[in-house]
Amino acid sequence: MHDNQPVISPEAFHGLFGEITNALDPYTEGAKVGVMMSLMSAYSAYIGHGPTVETGKGSSPLALWSVLVGVSGKGRKGTATGMAMRVVEAAFASFAENSVVDGLPATGLGLITELADRAEGTLATPVLFVEEEGDALLSNARRDAKVGVYLRKAFDAQTIAPQDQDR
Repeated sequence: MHDNQPVISPEAFHGLFGEITNALDPYTEGAKVGVMMSLMSAYSAYIGHGPTVETGKGSSPLALWSVLVGVSGKGRKGTATGMAMRVVEAAFASFAENSVVDGLPATGLGLITELADRAEGTLATPVLFVEEEGDALLSNARRDAKVGVYLRKAFDAQTIAPQDQDR
């Protein structure tokens, strides 16, 4: 363990997600907090845009976007996410099969096309993108500025439409 790694209080692992994470912990080398954050992010995508929270600027979908950070090749980020995804696949098989995408499309057009292909009419269905390589995401965002624009709009619960690609 590196000296500068944060220490997570055991109280963080109370509640349903904590109980699931604690039960999985003996079976993975992934960081406990990484497993729990991956589980919470997947559940957030699973419940979709229905549940909302008041933000002071109106309501916003209840969503959790997590980023796992660690030493490359040794941080066990993929291991933690993999363990969480096994639970998601067992608990929400249809969602895991139809709405989990490994890797974020490399271009804004690719992202918007992926989302449009999954939409029902004009309403997007929940999608969980699992991108294991942060440098790939950053590199793609540098090559195509629309990647970052669309992710920001999605994060802000704004509409993303194909006509955005032309702007």
